[in-house]
Amino acid sequence: MHGSVVVDFPTAERRRSATACDRFRVAVLEGDLSHDGDPVLARHVGHAVAKETPFGTIIGKEHPDSPRKIDAAVAAVVAFKRAAWHAARGGEIVWAVV
Repeated sequence: MHGSVVVDFPTAERRRSATACDRFRVAVLEGDLSHDGDPVLARHVGHAVAKETPFGTIIGKEHPDSPRKIDAAVAAVVAFKRAAWHAARGGEIVWAVV
């Protein structure tokens, strides 16, 4: 465990989510982020739909009642954002999909 502090990350806050989604997208496109092929993460990323907001692009379900889960994709975006925050302060980013 990396400490005992829990940080709130309200994913419905579009400005914050758009920043996190953009950072994640750029990291994937630049080859700075990949995953080991975990089937749940791959499926959830595949289900995610890009949605434009006044603050930038966020990910979401194709429609609110969709049974297609995106939880792992959202968790990956939030985890990457927090890991990047720690890295910017001298920490090391170590990724493992368990």
